[in-house]
Amino acid sequence: MLKTLYSRNGGAVTGKAAVILSVIMVFTAVFSVGAGKYVGSLNQASVTDNGNTVRRFTSAQTIEAFIDELKLEISPFDHIKDNGTDARGFYNVEIEHAVPLTITADGKTVTTYAAGITVSELLERDGIKLGIYDTMNFPEDTTVFEGMELEITRIEFRSETRTVTTPYETEYEDTPTLKKGDTKLMQAGVDGTSDVIITDKYINGVWDSSDIEYLNVVEPVTEIIARGTALADPVSKRQGNFTLDENGLPTEYEYVLYGKATAYTARDGHGTYSGRPLVVGSVAVDPEVIPFGSELYIVSRDGTHVYGYAIASDTGDLTEAGVLVDCFMGRTEEHYGDACRWGAQFCDVYVLKEGNNTVLWRDGYVS
Repeated sequence: MLKTLYSRNGGAVTGKAAVILSVIMVFTAVFSVGAGKYVGSLNQASVTDNGNTVRRFTSAQTIEAFIDELKLEISPFDHIKDNGTDARGFYNVEIEHAVPLTITADGKTVTTYAAGITVSELLERDGIKLGIYDTMNFPEDTTVFEGMELEITRIEFRSETRTVTTPYETEYEDTPTLKKGDTKLMQAGVDGTSDVIITDKYINGVWDSSDIEYLNVVEPVTEIIARGTALADPVSKRQGNFTLDENGLPTEYEYVLYGKATAYTARDGHGTYSGRPLVVGSVAVDPEVIPFGSELYIVSRDGTHVYGYAIASDTGDLTEAGVLVDCFMGRTEEHYGDACRWGAQFCDVYVLKEGNNTVLWRDGYVS
């Protein structure tokens, strides 16, 4: 047509034909330029969905932008896997459709959907926070899968500090220096104290166990009470290396003598024939009957009088007077009355350990 119009006018297009030609040329030019520009900016992508791969054209200039376009066409729980760009420059992506799984936490189980993300990403997506001690049955970097049963165990520790008292214990020590039924406090008991940190462990809100830590510990002091075993209150409070049985008599001894036991006192400055100090617990003996240095226990046969533990230290005219032992009661000024009250008692004299008649010194001896 353009050729016919051109020929009729001697090779020149004029009038109405010229107008039509101009319109056609302009339209052709515009179409050519527009089409060329559009075709030149298109990119191709390979999209795999449920095993089927299709090729698509996209104006997206990056694979990330193309993925953003695809997200508008799928479920928000689906996942688009970025496989990069191939040698032809095609975007290569794969759609992973969300699968059901369950999350158990805080006493309830919920079903959710996900694909192509890790457990950590799933928890962040669903707004589930883990405590510092919480645990899960799958590592955080595990990729979710269909039918996964994710369990979160909440673990909490609660601590409390208390000051506690540890009661002291009481120990009884039998002593022949007291009569049966009498006691004497030898050491006062003191309670112990300590600061205790009690940490309770809770699993899913239920108590599981406790840990106890002791700080600033002050150990208790044991109370010690002496408990008498003698038949009567002993005159001598000296403690020898011996014990009494339930009858108030020595459990171990070398032999026993029976005879009269008298009592005496002395003024300051008096000593003993053997040279040993003259103290309550010193008795005069016939060294041919009871050697000096012998350890004795003296008790009346009826148990009403107990002189107690003594050392054979002194002597005098005893045998001729029918006296087995003469018991020192103390200084005359204070204990003369005690000697008188003792008078003469028939006693068993237990020789716990026989002496060797050693005389330590005699200077200053006053008979």
